[in-house]
Amino acid sequence: MDLLIRGFGSPGDMKSAEEFFQMLHKAGEKYMPARLGLAEPLKAPYSMENAKKMWLDSGENRPYGGILFKGPALFGSSNWNNRDDTNLFGLTIASTLVTTEKEVEKFIGYAKKLFVWSNGVYGNAHHSSNSIYTPGLDYKTCLGGITWMNLFGKPYVKMFGRDVIETAPCKVEEFAENCFMLLTEKKPIRANPELLEIQERVKNHLGKDAFCRPDACPKFLTMEDLRAGRDRPSTEGYRSPDLSEYLKDSGAKKGEGLIAVVNDDGTITTYEVEPK
Repeated sequence: MDLLIRGFGSPGDMKSAEEFFQMLHKAGEKYMPARLGLAEPLKAPYSMENAKKMWLDSGENRPYGGILFKGPALFGSSNWNNRDDTNLFGLTIASTLVTTEKEVEKFIGYAKKLFVWSNGVYGNAHHSSNSIYTPGLDYKTCLGGITWMNLFGKPYVKMFGRDVIETAPCKVEEFAENCFMLLTEKKPIRANPELLEIQERVKNHLGKDAFCRPDACPKFLTMEDLRAGRDRPSTEGYRSPDLSEYLKDSGAKKGEGLIAVVNDDGTITTYEVEPK
């Protein structure tokens, strides 16, 4: 099962490091990492002191920071970007950690705490068969879809409307101010027609224009298509929240990108592209 949370803020200080790993401690022994690192393979044995030191060192004199950790039944990452003041948390855990009702409640409690801690704006958790994907797009344009657990912060509450979220056809809980959790099943289960139908109803209730279209990205492209930026799906017609009060200006041009072509003589030519 996978958990992903996107938030705002750059938690690169000692206090944030300690808070983050204390949350793992409180989640239970099964959530405790065994090894740490900044890249695979992870070699450093886990201890709170090692974790805090590596956390701080990862962002020292850099515009970003982050850490990887793994245990017998989990693999996780936490990173942040000082240029646009965003952070991202990801956790993959074995399904054996969420088989009982008590274990599911513990996982949900951990996800809620982490969402509040990271100043979360969006998150989801899902069984591997119930994953979502936005080819060439990110959450600033649209969301991939509805999964087992869906977490919405203040910008999405404002965009969807509190009344709309509260009346969604699934379990709804406001677990902190302007922080909502939508559950489409009691526990993360393998995707099946009944579950997918519930999730489609929730998506329709919130508004399909906020979610990635199935035909978003063309499948067959020529080099001319790539040079013209036609490999990028259209961003038109989507509804997304106003994140201006959260995002820093990173200095990059919106929508800019590069493709690289290897020439016959071994040199490389790059082309700037703009989504069409």
